[in-house]
Amino acid sequence: MLLTLQDEASAKNIQKKLETLTAELQKLKEQSENDEKDLKLAQQHLQEVNAGLSKNEDGAYASLNDQLMGES
Repeated sequence: MLLTLQDEASAKNIQKKLETLTAELQKLKEQSENDEKDLKLAQQHLQEVNAGLSKNEDGAYASLNDQLMGES
C-alpha cells in the first residue's frame, strides 16, 4: 500500500509539471506566432521601402530618397 501512495504522489507531481510545461509551451507558441507576424510585416515594409512605395509618418507615399533625407 505504501508503494501505491508513493506512486500516486509521484503521478500527481508529474501531472503538475506537465500542466506547467504545457502552459509554458502555449505561451511560447503564441509568442512565436506574434514574432512571425511582426517579421512578415517588417519584410513587407522593407520591400515597400526598396520599391519606393513606403509611406512616411504622415501616411503619404515617399520615395526611398525622400525617406533617407527625411523629407516627404
